Amino acid sequence: ITSINAPRGYYYVIVGSFIDDDLASDYAHRLAQKGIQVMLIAPPQGQYCFRVAIEQEDTFRNAYEKAETLKAVYGTDTWVMKY
Repeated sequence: ITSINAPRGYYYVIVGSFIDDDLASDYAHRLAQKGIQVMLIAPPQGQYCFRVAIEQEDTFRNAYEKAETLKAVYGTDTWVMKY
């Protein structure tokens, strides 16, 4: 699990958003145990939710296409965030 605490300018495919860091960490660990590369993103300044991401892309288009594909596995709440 990679922790991201500051913006890097990438687009991330988010599969979970949690107000509690323990819940986000638990979900990230469950995904990691399945062999999935997981990124745990700390809340941006002024926000409160921890994000769990499974993809990192340089462009919105690439991230969006992956998010659309992953919705079949992770549900329709899968989305893209630039950070």
